[in-house]
Amino acid sequence: MVAFVNFPYSALAKGEVIVNRSDLIGLYLLYVFAIALLEELIFRGIVIVVSKDYLRNVRHAPLFIVLISATVFSLFHLTNLLQPGADVGYTLLQCGYTFLLGAMLAVTILRTKNIWLCIVIHTIFDFGGLFTMHKEFAWGEPWDLVFWILTIVSGVLCAGHIIYTLIKLEKDYVSKRII
Repeated sequence: MVAFVNFPYSALAKGEVIVNRSDLIGLYLLYVFAIALLEELIFRGIVIVVSKDYLRNVRHAPLFIVLISATVFSLFHLTNLLQPGADVGYTLLQCGYTFLLGAMLAVTILRTKNIWLCIVIHTIFDFGGLFTMHKEFAWGEPWDLVFWILTIVSGVLCAGHIIYTLIKLEKDYVSKRII
């Protein structure tokens, strides 16, 4: 739900977002897939595996694994400040929602053990989130009131689901020592 809400539906419908080059949609999809693939292999592939090994005998290991993975993923996005003309406020906001996305994806991989599901979710999220970042493809103001309402509602629901799933993972971990 969080991934699908990240697309600027209402802004596009109201003409506040304009697609300049629809012929680039395939290339854009490849671009967001490559980002998702690389980030998931690093943050859910490497960081989760290392965290699981390091925390295998620690109480509340699933919680710590998710927190470590989401924090490292979030802080990684501070590198966006190195881009020319980077906006500090936007980058800090990005770190906030990438923490939630990182926690959601960490819980997903711990629960399903399927990195491809994480890659697909991440690709869908980035497809909407990066839609107007490349002006040659599309431009406009994607963040209207409808976007923010949907983002807040889905974010709260996602956070609740993360907590619920972590509680279940903790019970499984304690009873079977499996994550």
